[in-house]
Amino acid sequence: MISLQILCQLAKSIDVTHDVRGFACPQEALDWTKHHPVALVLTDYRMPRMNGIEFIRMFSTHSACAHAPVIMVTADEDPEMCLEAVGAGATEFMMKPVNHQECRKLCRKLLVQYQQ
Repeated sequence: MISLQILCQLAKSIDVTHDVRGFACPQEALDWTKHHPVALVLTDYRMPRMNGIEFIRMFSTHSACAHAPVIMVTADEDPEMCLEAVGAGATEFMMKPVNHQECRKLCRKLLVQYQQ
C-alpha cells in the first residue's frame, strides 16, 4: 500500500490537471477504466489475484484505453517476464525501488508522446 501511495503522490506532482486514481485491487481498476478515460497507467507486476501482465491484457481490451501508455513497475528482472509484458502491451518499465525523478520524467514524456 505504501508504494501505491507514493506512486499516486508522484503522479499528482507531475500535472495537477490529471485526475490520479490509485487502486489496491486490480479488478477495481479494470472496472473503473471501463467507464473513464485513461491517459497513463502505472501497474505493479506483483498484485493480489492477478499479475501486471494479466492486468495489461485485460486493460488493453477496453477500446477507450487501448492507446494509453502502460508502465510496468517491478523488482523482477526476468527477461521472459519483460518480453511477455511487452507482448501484452507494456510501454515502459521502472525497476523498484522507483527513482522519483526518473518516474516523473518518464510519466511526463509518455503523457506528451501519447496525448490524444
